[in-house]
Amino acid sequence: MPTPPPIAIVGAGLAGLTCARALHARGVPLHIFDKGRGPGGRMSTRRHGEALRFDHGAQYVTARSEAFRAQLQRWVAAGVAAPWRGRVRVLERGEVSDTRRATERYVGVPGMSALVSHQARGLEVAFGTRVAPLERDGARWRLRTTGGEELGEFERVVIAVPAPQAAALLPEGSALRRAAEEAVMNPCWAALAAWDAPLGLPFDGAFVHRSPLAWIARDSDKPERPEGSRWVLHASHAWSRDHLERERDEVAALLLQALRDATPRPIPEPTFLTAHRWRYAIPAPALEARSFHDAALGLGVCGDWCAAPRVEGAFLSGAHLAERVAAHLGV
Repeated sequence: MPTPPPIAIVGAGLAGLTCARALHARGVPLHIFDKGRGPGGRMSTRRHGEALRFDHGAQYVTARSEAFRAQLQRWVAAGVAAPWRGRVRVLERGEVSDTRRATERYVGVPGMSALVSHQARGLEVAFGTRVAPLERDGARWRLRTTGGEELGEFERVVIAVPAPQAAALLPEGSALRRAAEEAVMNPCWAALAAWDAPLGLPFDGAFVHRSPLAWIARDSDKPERPEGSRWVLHASHAWSRDHLERERDEVAALLLQALRDATPRPIPEPTFLTAHRWRYAIPAPALEARSFHDAALGLGVCGDWCAAPRVEGAFLSGAHLAERVAAHLGV
């Protein structure tokens, strides 16, 4: 059979890389572009020197579908994922209680980014590449960077980025753009903090109620992490919206104070403190379409906002779109 023409994939998060892996396995040539310095998107691991590493986006992985359970086991067998058996509780105004149900949680090792790095193996990705809105040139799509550099012409393009960014790339008036514009994505401020000594809190992760915080986790408790006392503090979506444009240092200080207000023990000054803004963190809710595909235009869109607001949703969306594209190509 003749080799199909190359496909451009914009976005090297889990959805884009899952789609890419499935198409690559079918012999489809790919050109993958991502604006980041490495794969991962919201599954990336942030580093400050050798000792300070934080899962500042996705905190852990759970599985509800058989397909994703099988993927999790492949990651475990490859040594890039492990169960996280940390004590996860509910925290409300200093009171600690158990969660309502037991949940099996997994994390990437030595960081969440290990999962997407494993998905990217054998694939060539042009990192540090910001793609401009797609331009139609006859029967093909012309891709350029926002700086005007030519990236090539492609019969088919897959967009695997958060919904607002996808809408900005897609052609006006298209059904795919309308779908992306319909999706709503909540922001999330994350504070990253480190101490020289353990905080002595009676949990390793907690869902926080009645607070600017929604989730806190002792990141250094996760498997195969460097020793130390490192915590990630995620603000609620409502608080993040209200403080979206504040300075990073101000946000970090406010979330540290929220931690002090919420926890049952005194919290000393950290030795390291910063914040990161996820402008497009979690779909609210996801569109539950799995993916979008316009065979006539040669365009496909995938991401957690298409399927479910979890890591699993991104994986299932990328896999679903790959099947649709492969069926159209006959590979």
